[in-house]
Amino acid sequence: MAAIIPGGTLEYRYLHYWLVSNYQSIRNLAGGDKRDGLNLQHIAGIEIPLPPFDEQLAIADYLDRETARIDTLIAKQEQLIATLRERRSATVTQLSLEGLDPTVETAQHPFLGVKNASWSTARFGRVISISGGLVDPRTERWRDSILFAPNHIESGTGRIIGRETAMEQGADSGKYVVKAGQILYSKIRPALNKVAVASEDGLCSADMYALSAASSFDRDYLAYYLLSNPFLAFATMTSMRVKMPKVNREELGEAVIPLPPLPEQKEIADAITAATTKIDTLIAKAQRFIELSKERRAALITAAVTGQLEIPA
Repeated sequence: MAAIIPGGTLEYRYLHYWLVSNYQSIRNLAGGDKRDGLNLQHIAGIEIPLPPFDEQLAIADYLDRETARIDTLIAKQEQLIATLRERRSATVTQLSLEGLDPTVETAQHPFLGVKNASWSTARFGRVISISGGLVDPRTERWRDSILFAPNHIESGTGRIIGRETAMEQGADSGKYVVKAGQILYSKIRPALNKVAVASEDGLCSADMYALSAASSFDRDYLAYYLLSNPFLAFATMTSMRVKMPKVNREELGEAVIPLPPLPEQKEIADAITAATTKIDTLIAKAQRFIELSKERRAALITAAVTGQLEIPA
């Protein structure tokens, strides 16, 4: 980092706001993304407009007030998003472990916590199979295949947020074959809670498992259970035994899973989808508000430090 000390004719807050508004242009002096940083010669050569000192003070005071208001609104929306995500997780957990009847009798389970008292349980390894056998993604057969990796899955939601082929990712190590409808589970850093249903045939990273459920399981119900708090707690605790957090096949096979009747699993999965869709819509609206607020904040700073905005007295 560089410590920039403003001289007597330059108000430090005005300088800060000007640097913020011109951040990308300054980065471009160093080659943008192609270089690691600026040298002192680049920094010393940056030209900055220099209005009278009292105008700099007025601009800085105005931006302090206005950006604080915007930041407060952003913080409230960020807190709303955090609350909604907690509600989402709680909804997935409650419905996947207790079912749809709010009056159902529940029981305390040593691994699952509160669960539907009428449901039995099983070990994960007895009802789930994990695809094996690595293939070379560089070969003609596989290089144009979609390659799912942990960074293509959003934490905690089950959404796939990226789509790239093996060639586009420059994949050069073994990958697992995935069929559309299999459940993708990231075994590396499981605390990130990355689970998704494969949207198409392709490959997945060796950092993930491609899971298939027995006929007694609804795929979507199983995927939601993997996003539930008890399973997340199990995977996180298990993974911490090694330096790089990771859940191996044997450990995953020991996980406990509830066994509601298949028709009930489908109903639960549909109910979770409906509930989380509503929550996700609210989250998306809050995120959009934050994006617009940040754009307004940036535009306000730029307009003020370039003299495009009349600063009220």
